Amino acid sequence: MNINDSDFARYLHHLPSTAKDLVRLIGFNETHRLLDRHGGTKRYIPKNSRTKSSIWSAITDEAFRKLCAEYSGETLELPKPDSFRRIQRDLEIMHLTMRGVSRTQLVERYGITRRQIGNIRRRYRATKQPPPITKVSPCGPGPRCGRASCSQPTNGIKKQAHS
Repeated sequence: MNINDSDFARYLHHLPSTAKDLVRLIGFNETHRLLDRHGGTKRYIPKNSRTKSSIWSAITDEAFRKLCAEYSGETLELPKPDSFRRIQRDLEIMHLTMRGVSRTQLVERYGITRRQIGNIRRRYRATKQPPPITKVSPCGPGPRCGRASCSQPTNGIKKQAHS
């Protein structure tokens, strides 16, 4: 599924507040790549963006420069990417719902309960905006394609002085 930053901005409120900072700074796709590679770890942000090591290869040079400008010389505790996966799953569910897929089919496809499908539908209908999905994976997330569909809360970004 592809989500552009302007469409995703409508759903930022579904992320933990600390993950929002990264999305606002470097965008959804860059944040997603960074957290897929390093989520759940602490990373030192160099004072100088010219010293980009291979650790930061997941993001573009421009995104790295923005990180350095904002968090220069600090250590960030990067949140796990679960919240992004959950939003992607939920938006796929809403997209399929709008296409007429039944709750039973969604339960089978995503491996979550009927009640959870109902909760997702209510939460996203409250935004009164259709989900900005451009592509849905044919097998959906979950055990069949290996993507997690975890709904556990993520860790926040915590700034710490680098010692």
